[in-house]
Amino acid sequence: KIQSIVGRKERSLEKFTVSPSGDVIAFVGNDGYIIMVDGKSRQWIGDLKMNGSVRAITFSEDGEYIMGSGSDGDVYKWNVRSRRCVERFHNEDGTITSSLAATSNFLAVGSESGVVNLYTEKYSR
Repeated sequence: KIQSIVGRKERSLEKFTVSPSGDVIAFVGNDGYIIMVDGKSRQWIGDLKMNGSVRAITFSEDGEYIMGSGSDGDVYKWNVRSRRCVERFHNEDGTITSSLAATSNFLAVGSESGVVNLYTEKYSR
């Protein structure tokens, strides 16, 4: 159990995803932040920032990338090690994202409108 994260003001850390190896836990934070915590020590290791609020996050199947999306309708893809955004694209539906799921070949992006878009391996059009 993680009580709180030093330097963060979130009162609730209910939405999260764990990397396939268990090395990283990513929490949905406030104000467009994804908070990354070491899976073993439970210590903060970094933040990822996107425009709009974060609504959904998922790791790639190999754990090398984390994808996030939210209120702006854009999908972001970051390299976990470097914490750099390596890709950003607008979800075809364009509404608020409610869920993400990734496999080695596809990324499914579900929106609040009920539409689910499926993107190929590179996760863009």
